[in-house]
Amino acid sequence: MRDRNIATILACLSVFTGGMGWHKFYLGRIGSGWLYFFFWWTFIPLALSVADVILLLGMEQREFDLVYNHRSMARLNNFIDESESLAEFPRQKLISKESSASKARELKELRQLLVEGAISETDYEQLKNEIIKR
Repeated sequence: MRDRNIATILACLSVFTGGMGWHKFYLGRIGSGWLYFFFWWTFIPLALSVADVILLLGMEQREFDLVYNHRSMARLNNFIDESESLAEFPRQKLISKESSASKARELKELRQLLVEGAISETDYEQLKNEIIKR
């Protein structure tokens, strides 16, 4: 997950480097990042970077997450919903229906959430142990 403070620092860095657009790359706006990078000499990206700094400073973390972390948040919510729905079934039914391939897929998705920073190391270990025990 992307951090608002890092994005703000990169936007400030972009202002001081003539509007190179480093923050756009970090925020996943690759096309905008390349436009900032290639047109830095026009000073238009510099003005836009100043506006981005002001917007990022005025943005609350929740709003930032909705705008820039919506994919990671949606994936985390889907994973939590699946885990909760699985917890409703009796343990015997889970063991009989679940294959090792689906466990591997779940573990892979869980690892990706950890790498992206969507979950903490302790949450990862707890959820991993639950998946393995099934």
